[in-house]
Amino acid sequence: MFNKNVISIDIGAYTTKLVVGSYKGNKVDILHIDSLTTPSNSINDGQVIDLNKVKSAIKECINNIKIKSKKVIFTLDSTAIITRELSLPYAKNEELEQILFFEVQQHFPTDLSEYVIQSRKLEDFEEDGVKKSKIVVAALPKVIVKTYLELANALELEPIALDVHFNGIAKLFENNFNINSQPQNQDQTIAIIDLGYDNINVNIIDKNISRFNRLLTIGGKEIDLNIANNFNFSLEEAQRIKLEQSTFKDDSTSSLYIAIEEVISGCIDNWLDEIQRIFKFYTSRSPENKVSKIYLCGGHANLKNITKYFELFFDIPTESIDDISYIYIKNNDIKNISITTFLNAIGAIIRK
Repeated sequence: MFNKNVISIDIGAYTTKLVVGSYKGNKVDILHIDSLTTPSNSINDGQVIDLNKVKSAIKECINNIKIKSKKVIFTLDSTAIITRELSLPYAKNEELEQILFFEVQQHFPTDLSEYVIQSRKLEDFEEDGVKKSKIVVAALPKVIVKTYLELANALELEPIALDVHFNGIAKLFENNFNINSQPQNQDQTIAIIDLGYDNINVNIIDKNISRFNRLLTIGGKEIDLNIANNFNFSLEEAQRIKLEQSTFKDDSTSSLYIAIEEVISGCIDNWLDEIQRIFKFYTSRSPENKVSKIYLCGGHANLKNITKYFELFFDIPTESIDDISYIYIKNNDIKNISITTFLNAIGAIIRK
């Protein structure tokens, strides 16, 4: 784990998030939080494709908030990441690594020489009297990894880790804690849904362990495009309107308001249908599988009334994540900033 502050950077398709903090004793201390608009055409499916644009934008942000730390962690999401959950015979760490090496070759349908392999033990358990370990394995294309190493060098920072979103979120939920000042029922199965710009990530957590994860290639971008195309707005205007407008019809007499509302609702209905398919697949795997609570995070968790929209559709209590009890904001200047859009970057700080 890290005792000193690190910079954690989540370069999203629309927004780049920076968090400066440390992890020690099951506690995350945050000194700085900031965000900036990701330069256009600089990121594609998690890969940095315009190094100079990204470097300049992040460098300016680091200079503006006077970050002194030189250690950096990047976290990303990409449809190119391959994940598998493996159940292996229990063994000590060195032996487990050898077993994992051979098992990975069997379970990944691709040439692994082009990938960087990351793994993390989820739990030890017993099955039919045999002790086993459950391991989640992620394979990241080396071509993507290389771009983040180049970015770290360009920023004159020391790269510590390259994390993936679902893993960062899973780490956030491994401890007993309060969300939004309410203690968590450890027997509940919860769904953490990251509503991003290009993608939506669904992570199902049961008894503090990530059991299931799916990445949907839909997100807030489709709302912007539909508003812009249907009403002849620029994408910037569409983005502003999307955030200002409610996802529920109100008493407004403006026909334009109502028409835009219908476009937004149509896109969200599509999200809900796709998420429902994931829920149905998960629950079909075992009669005991049931999602009891939904938490929303990411930039589009800030859409007006979005939690109510989800709650009515799924008939499952839904909240956005505004506070986690073991995450401490140490800087008074950022006390009022919601952590909702920064959870991927915060989760990446946690190293075990």
